[in-house]
Amino acid sequence: QDAKITEKSERARKEFLKKCEKIKKTAAYNEKLILETANKCADEYHKLFGRIGVHPLMTAEGKKRPRYLQDREETWVIYKPPLWQMGGYTDLWFKSLTDRMRGTKNKDEAEEKYLQSSRPEVIQEWHCLETGLHWIPKQHAKTDMKGWGFIQRLDVETDGPVIIAKTWRNMRALQVQMKLHVNTKAYLCLVHGRLEHRTQHVKRSFAELGSEASTQVMLQHDSSNDPFFDWTASGKWTSRNKRMAETFFQPLAYYHRKEDNSDYTL
Repeated sequence: QDAKITEKSERARKEFLKKCEKIKKTAAYNEKLILETANKCADEYHKLFGRIGVHPLMTAEGKKRPRYLQDREETWVIYKPPLWQMGGYTDLWFKSLTDRMRGTKNKDEAEEKYLQSSRPEVIQEWHCLETGLHWIPKQHAKTDMKGWGFIQRLDVETDGPVIIAKTWRNMRALQVQMKLHVNTKAYLCLVHGRLEHRTQHVKRSFAELGSEASTQVMLQHDSSNDPFFDWTASGKWTSRNKRMAETFFQPLAYYHRKEDNSDYTL
């Protein structure tokens, strides 16, 4: 039996599409106004699905502390807990970190500000706080090593290892490996419903919504989930980024919640 979309998620999806249709009706069709319209819809997405503001994963103790799993000659591996995001760019990260450190006596106080804040914080800022930027070669700091050596990203709710290069040589080598899929990765996810116990393959097209990297979301690119599918398909929104994603998945365990008689699959 395929997993059923929860009633709450389905209501949010329909409400999101409904609000976007209203916003689209007031939009003009030049590129600048299209982006403004898309940003308004991205804001509605965050309001309905709860990715901005007080997050349901937040606890009274704040966020979990990132920790370094490996520190090698040319590479770090850092554990990114949930509620740490990876959007933005270097100038923004550095400015935000500088502002955060004002009024603090030492690094420990600055760390505590990040851990106790009520919103997702940027893992790159934490990395800068812990290590400084002196390790980036000056000849590569502004050009080749954009992004402070971070090789890949994880979503704000996702926790797991993140690779950071210390040298330009290692960054290029790791980027090539990622592009050629030399490395493989797997995710553990608890989902609503009960999936059939077999290995399955999914291949879908996704398109971005929102121009700000820190708040941008990816929507399944079809008429049921993407309010701008018609604009993209007809060529009205030509600059929009789309990409294909495919994966295999297999159920590992099943759970049942007695309180509301709901099923879950790991």
